[in-house]
Amino acid sequence: MIDRPRAARLVDEAAMIARKLKDELTQVELLVMIAEAASAGDPGRASELVGEAEAIARAILDESSKGWALAAIAEAVARNEPNRSVGIARGVTDAPAKISALVKVAAVIGAHHPGRASKLLGEAAAIAQESIEESAHVQALTTVATAMAASDAERASTLLGTAETIARAIADPSAKASALAEVAQAAAASDLDRAEAIAYSITDPRPHAWGTASPTARRRRGR
Repeated sequence: MIDRPRAARLVDEAAMIARKLKDELTQVELLVMIAEAASAGDPGRASELVGEAEAIARAILDESSKGWALAAIAEAVARNEPNRSVGIARGVTDAPAKISALVKVAAVIGAHHPGRASKLLGEAAAIAQESIEESAHVQALTTVATAMAASDAERASTLLGTAETIARAIADPSAKASALAEVAQAAAASDLDRAEAIAYSITDPRPHAWGTASPTARRRRGR
């Protein structure tokens, strides 16, 4: 049996600690975590904490930090307030954070709103296709491709192909190896042969090991 008064005190103590932190993004992330922990026993209090976190997020001046903070908010409210979560995700201006927000919201609402989730993933894919710094471009494409793999395998494969092409064009050897390792890991979920081919093409030993770990482990488990 839950001791609700004690649980409420613990939630308040945790929230007080979070508010004392100087980094606003960390504040937001912790308040969201506390809200999620409180949601089962006291949904009203959880909603208050998320509202507080959103206010902090919107006051952040750095657009990247603000974007990641709002992405955390969007994911937190997606289950109970899908319209609100979609609005928050679409309002993010930083491209990597917006992609993350759209993908996370799509994952939460997908079971009950598959069409809407698919549309959000399409929006994320469109942003990922835009011209941004090469390594970030690869990361954006692999993030969306991984999220799309179950619902639209053909499109996910196309995105991975684009990511691989961009990764192979990176001039810096270390950055190129890391980008290819990321593509290999993303491909491992649906195409082990492709993932291993990419991984074994990496010449830098550390990203090579990173890239091959996931496909090998999956094959050993028979997946």
